Amino acid sequence: MSGTKVVLVAPNAEGGLVRDAIACGADGIVLETELESSLGPTIYCVLAGQMVVPGVARRTLDRPVLSARERHVAGMVVLGCTNAEIAAKLHIAETTVKSHVTSILRKLGVRSRSEASARILDLSNGVGAGFLSIAEPDPALDVFRNL
Repeated sequence: MSGTKVVLVAPNAEGGLVRDAIACGADGIVLETELESSLGPTIYCVLAGQMVVPGVARRTLDRPVLSARERHVAGMVVLGCTNAEIAAKLHIAETTVKSHVTSILRKLGVRSRSEASARILDLSNGVGAGFLSIAEPDPALDVFRNL
């Protein structure tokens, strides 16, 4: 039925649960920990035509903002490069790559490199590969090249 409304009671708002629920047609999401206080208002809003998600889940729905370097690293993660390969290509320490990957995973609301790649490349509800940057690093910025 096209008039059917769906409110999901979710155990948490981690990972892509909220994003996936919306992609599957949920009109509202209530966290189990907020069931008593939120179910009634959520149903009311959904019946009024609104989509309702917990405030803590909003970051998983927004398009993430990555720094230029994070976009470089994310592009190379999507290509399947290891941290060591990324570090060598971008002329940065492997620990710096790890830091960037951790930040990227947090911003995308995912737990693994494969989930990050899937979210970036998913045409239906991903963030889109258009925000990646896999261009060669600028040699003028490589202060160690002549050492």
